[in-house]
Amino acid sequence: MAALLWLQNDRSGTRQRHIVRTYLEDVGVSTSNNAAANAAALSAAVARGNVTLHVRPGNRYNMGHVPITADNVRILCERGDKPTFYMPAATFTNKTLKSYDGNALLFDARGALSGGFEPISNILLENLILESEVSDGRYLRGIAARNVNNFNANGIEIFGFPTGIGITLGTVNGESGIRECNIHGFHTNTAWRSADAQMTGIEVDNERYNGLASEGLKILSPRIDNLVFGAIAIAAVNDQTDGINICHHSSRFHTISDARISRVAEGIDHFGSDCIINDPVISQVRYAGLKIFHGASRNIYYRPVVRDAVQFFVAIGGSYVAGVPDTKSNIIKGGSLTGLNYDKTAKGTTAGVFITDNGVPKRVARPKWNIVQGTLIDEGAHGPRAWYDESTFGYNVGEALRVIGGAANVKRIAIPFGGGRVSLAGAASTYYTDLT
Repeated sequence: MAALLWLQNDRSGTRQRHIVRTYLEDVGVSTSNNAAANAAALSAAVARGNVTLHVRPGNRYNMGHVPITADNVRILCERGDKPTFYMPAATFTNKTLKSYDGNALLFDARGALSGGFEPISNILLENLILESEVSDGRYLRGIAARNVNNFNANGIEIFGFPTGIGITLGTVNGESGIRECNIHGFHTNTAWRSADAQMTGIEVDNERYNGLASEGLKILSPRIDNLVFGAIAIAAVNDQTDGINICHHSSRFHTISDARISRVAEGIDHFGSDCIINDPVISQVRYAGLKIFHGASRNIYYRPVVRDAVQFFVAIGGSYVAGVPDTKSNIIKGGSLTGLNYDKTAKGTTAGVFITDNGVPKRVARPKWNIVQGTLIDEGAHGPRAWYDESTFGYNVGEALRVIGGAANVKRIAIPFGGGRVSLAGAASTYYTDLT
């Protein structure tokens, strides 16, 4: 909603072009207002769409739920210190996982979610900070985009959540992406019910609309760190924290590049298909760096680095969910996997690369024809084995792997059902199904 103002130059007779920006203060938002007043003002300003609202650098605004339901809405800070939208605990009181109510979510971009399913288009949020008041026992979302074309969140920082999801996308298409966003510092120690327990930096297609998933998202240079379940929460529901979660096998053609993810349970929890993941660096994970499950297929992971994992560097598995296809034809190329069971807290099966049917006896899909190629697996001093394939079919393959480290007198390559094969670097013509 920036206006053009033409001013006459008295001496030359020429006109000068000036852009008059619309700032939040111009629509009634103020650094001195409470969250409800600011949310009402901002919601009214974006209600009809076709508006660009600038946010003054370094300002701090109390803010509540802001629905965005019309096309062409841009909220951004162009330069200087990022402004902060503060989410008071008294405003955001939600305690349930599936809620998108006003007490659960700040920026709520959405097209029609029923009926004709008409999407909205061209939504931009850029260079903003979303800070939650630190108060446990609540479940929040920072940004949600549902049934939106051309949605972009750039340079967003989100922190202070109890549990919840930083950025949620569902059925987001067109030229859409998440770029250079920093999501960090989530913590809960509540005894959650399993149905309400999930903490994720970026989530894609957990909910889908009109039977359509997202396609072609660009998730570039995300920084996700320190999403933590405390001991009470883990005892209640296990450790439910993901850096990035692509939640459905029909979610496809995405690009994830230059991700830096640390101090979570699962780095990239991936069920999508036909995606390219470039150069992720994932460290200090309590379960797995890369988890490839529930029908994930035909994805390529280039040069992944996983440092310091408790249970697995890479876990590849089938599914117990009805209607899910086999997890197949994924390729991991190059990269390095180092420091297994780094803190000596692993329990049960532990391996550098772990391949499992997942869900026996309820298995409906299995891992098949997945390849790990040319990767260094350095278990360190405490890793019990480099490769463990317990799946019952699939011919999953390790090619030209360099395997070093590991505890003594333990089978470093174990494929008990014989459905896969592993070759070591320098011996590419020789395949092992059981190697001490």
